[in-house]
Amino acid sequence: MKANEFVWDIIALKDFGFFKKENRYVYEKNINSFLKAFFIIEDNDVRVEVKDIKTKEIYMPFYIESASGAYVIKVRNTVDDLKKEIIKNCTKNKNIKEEILIFVKKRYNTTPIYPWPKIPSACTLKVNDKWYGVMMDLSYKSLKVDKEGNVDILNIKLPTEKIEELVDKETFYPAYHMNKKNWITIALTANADISLIEDLIELSYHIVRENA
Repeated sequence: MKANEFVWDIIALKDFGFFKKENRYVYEKNINSFLKAFFIIEDNDVRVEVKDIKTKEIYMPFYIESASGAYVIKVRNTVDDLKKEIIKNCTKNKNIKEEILIFVKKRYNTTPIYPWPKIPSACTLKVNDKWYGVMMDLSYKSLKVDKEGNVDILNIKLPTEKIEELVDKETFYPAYHMNKKNWITIALTANADISLIEDLIELSYHIVRENA
């Protein structure tokens, strides 16, 4: 499951043993007689802290890549197994790309066109035979993000001032392979605001239709 295709299931998190602390969900688990792991979920990310049960201090070897003794390796493996179990049991699928395709079909009767055989995941959304949206799968590196893996993206046309207002290099990026004054790239991650994206698609659709 790609990172951009799941969201945390709050009910499942609570059933698993997570509790809410401010704007985060936290799960504590003793991983042996000496150490406790804290799994902390904030937004769509999970991070782990490993602490000494008695002193409550951070267990530093866990974070030092060069630490490779049998004990620390066992600790890391135990934490990794727990993290996988949490993701397996406490997430649900969310495919923003599919939600958008359903939206444009219902709203504009738009059927995606897949014009590039060498890029089978890429499709265009058209009005009056002009693009108002382009969707594809990109590596984060293509967006100049220092992160592994791929993400679905949507390019849409917007007024320049709106683009300048939106670009945050988290969800909204300078347009990939398009005129950056007139187009913007949206990363379709699971925590993206689908309502906002639909409003922006509406704007793009009308800009293109009126100028076609």
